[in-house]
Amino acid sequence: MASLPSDEGVAVRWVSAPSDELLFTAEVAAKRLHLRESTLRSWAREGKVPHRRLGRALRFSEGDLQEIVEGAAQPCRAVVAVAIPMPLPRIPRRRSLKR
Repeated sequence: MASLPSDEGVAVRWVSAPSDELLFTAEVAAKRLHLRESTLRSWAREGKVPHRRLGRALRFSEGDLQEIVEGAAQPCRAVVAVAIPMPLPRIPRRRSLKR
């Protein structure tokens, strides 16, 4: 396993997969996706995101990261706000305390 210079302050560890695909550690992948590492690990454990296991080590390919981003993209929905005039509720007047 070779280490390369740091990527945004996080050590990048590359591992060669059988297809010679470069893989990221969970720490680096989370940093690139702007997520907490614990969130990414949880999603992987729940099967919500594509990933690979090398023994107990969790790894993500560039394609996995791209799929995560594409899966998170949601179409923009227009929100229309309509102001409906409503009468104000009547507030009872206080009676004066004169006797």
